Amino acid sequence: INAEYGGGHWYLIIIDNRKKVVKYFDSQVSSKRNYMEKCKEYLEFVVQYRKYLKEERGMGITEQAFNPNDYAIIDGKSCQQTNSFDCGMFALGNLYAYAVELDVKVVNQSKMVIFRSKVMYLNHHQSKLQEEDERRRRERIRNKR
Repeated sequence: INAEYGGGHWYLIIIDNRKKVVKYFDSQVSSKRNYMEKCKEYLEFVVQYRKYLKEERGMGITEQAFNPNDYAIIDGKSCQQTNSFDCGMFALGNLYAYAVELDVKVVNQSKMVIFRSKVMYLNHHQSKLQEEDERRRRERIRNKR
């Protein structure tokens, strides 16, 4: 979960159901945020969303209990940014590092230029793929007429 705090700073909260942990990563710890409360809010959101999916949408949510009290809340110990604009890149980098089980220390300020370039490339490449998919979809519709 990427979260924005106060309209300008990005940090990361991950709810890992396999390990029953909630980890938060903030590349700017000088800020005074109450992560314990934020993490508990996100866990409560999951409880409410599961209830909604089951009761309102009729989805087959199992009766397996989801108890937020079973989850440990842990500081992910993000490396710190040295500028005022890389918090979003750190949030994405920490998410990637967690997903592929890398040490989050690889997400540091010295690598942000490279990481930012990779994100821009992937975003551009994805846009091109979506444009090509849309072109093919229109062509199939045209050929059916």
